Amino acid sequence: MKFLFKFLVIFMTMVIAFQSCRDSEEPPPPKDYKPYSSKDSALFCEILKSAYGTYLNRYCEVYHVRLDSIPTWIGGGCSWRWIEELGEKRIFELYLFDQDVPEGQFPGKVPPEIWELDCLRSIKVWGSNFHGEFPASNGKGNAVKYLTIRRTGLSKLPSDIFILPNLERLEILFNKHLEKLPDELDVFLQEHKKDWSTYEIRGNALSGEIPVFLNKGVNLQDNNFTSINWSRWRQIDFEKDIRNYTSDYMCGPSVEGNRITGVVPDSIIADTFALFHTYYVTRSQQDGYGLSGFPPVDTIKKMRDEVLKRNPELKENLKFL
Repeated sequence: MKFLFKFLVIFMTMVIAFQSCRDSEEPPPPKDYKPYSSKDSALFCEILKSAYGTYLNRYCEVYHVRLDSIPTWIGGGCSWRWIEELGEKRIFELYLFDQDVPEGQFPGKVPPEIWELDCLRSIKVWGSNFHGEFPASNGKGNAVKYLTIRRTGLSKLPSDIFILPNLERLEILFNKHLEKLPDELDVFLQEHKKDWSTYEIRGNALSGEIPVFLNKGVNLQDNNFTSINWSRWRQIDFEKDIRNYTSDYMCGPSVEGNRITGVVPDSIIADTFALFHTYYVTRSQQDGYGLSGFPPVDTIKKMRDEVLKRNPELKENLKFL
């Protein structure tokens, strides 16, 4: 009897211990569980380490990010999306930012590993603690549609981010250390013409000659550009530009709020559509700057009325004058 009692005690102890072990294990994943890409997970860890450096621990604390726990990343730097053909979740959007962090708190940089995320559609970099050069894509980033670089300390950009094959909108905004665009950018854009992409390059410290992005929607307002290459400027299809004017910006460059000076060439004055476009996009410059040689405003309005008599369909297109 004693033997049977001891056996039962030992048996029950083992059952309880085994059940305790089972209870401490991870619960099975739900039926609709979608696995996260281990490749993207590892890349994201490396991107955060490079981007935030010594500030990484504080970043993880503020945004509840655990580098060993993928699901907690959803609100802390990236968004994931299920890719059916790959059978896993991949990083779809990437955010690098230092919201509410004073400048100089950490030596942040944008690492080249961002371009290894081959399902990435959107990149946003926002923060004054990110310095140096934005990395070149080097033939990668083929899925990227939206790229925003805003209020950073970055001082240099590569040419190839302007011609990403599926790029729809590029925003380079209020970067106070960005004083020039890539030297070879004109060549890149001549070789890779895409009329449907839009560039918003506003409020930086860009200076020198206005780059003429032919037949592109581009906003170059509120920089420090000082001059226009009129031979390039005349290559803009001004009539097409105005006929296609249906949104906030024309297809050619908008350059208000810069430091442009000089005299408008006679060839621009003699071309009605060229005059309309040039007057509209250059008329307001920083205090003490501006072009001279335009006809009086009343004359320009009379010219507009004459054009509308011949082309009444342009009434909406010319309402900006």
